[in-house]
Amino acid sequence: VAAQQVFHFAGKGLGLGRQVERLGAGVAKRGQQSSGAGVQVAGGKVDAGALNISVYEKMIAEKKLDEKQVRVFYTTPPYFDYNWTVRGDLDPALIKKLTDAFLALDPKNPADAEILKLQRATRFIPSKAANYKGIEEAALSAGLLK
Repeated sequence: VAAQQVFHFAGKGLGLGRQVERLGAGVAKRGQQSSGAGVQVAGGKVDAGALNISVYEKMIAEKKLDEKQVRVFYTTPPYFDYNWTVRGDLDPALIKKLTDAFLALDPKNPADAEILKLQRATRFIPSKAANYKGIEEAALSAGLLK
């Protein structure tokens, strides 16, 4: 990255809301919502940016971003995202009821499809703590967890 290039990304612990912060090697960061990265790159305000792939795909589909104005140079490998978690002391019967309700959402049912659309999801799947080990390791490595 050249000394005058600017990189945009957003996220907790990454200077969200700050205008420009030097990172070393001449790279700066600008923080705001994820979709802002695509708009700023396409508009030439920054040279590169990071955003959630589902946000990128939605922006392309809604014509809020032109694929000809940007280039994807890296995509994070798949990981478990957008989990729903309950308190550990919640009644097991209620946990089962909630789990069953999420797993039963059917994209062919218009009412269910609306709920799924809000999350940009096609379905929910059961998960377990071990599925998040990689995210935990990355967060520990980045100093976001102790």
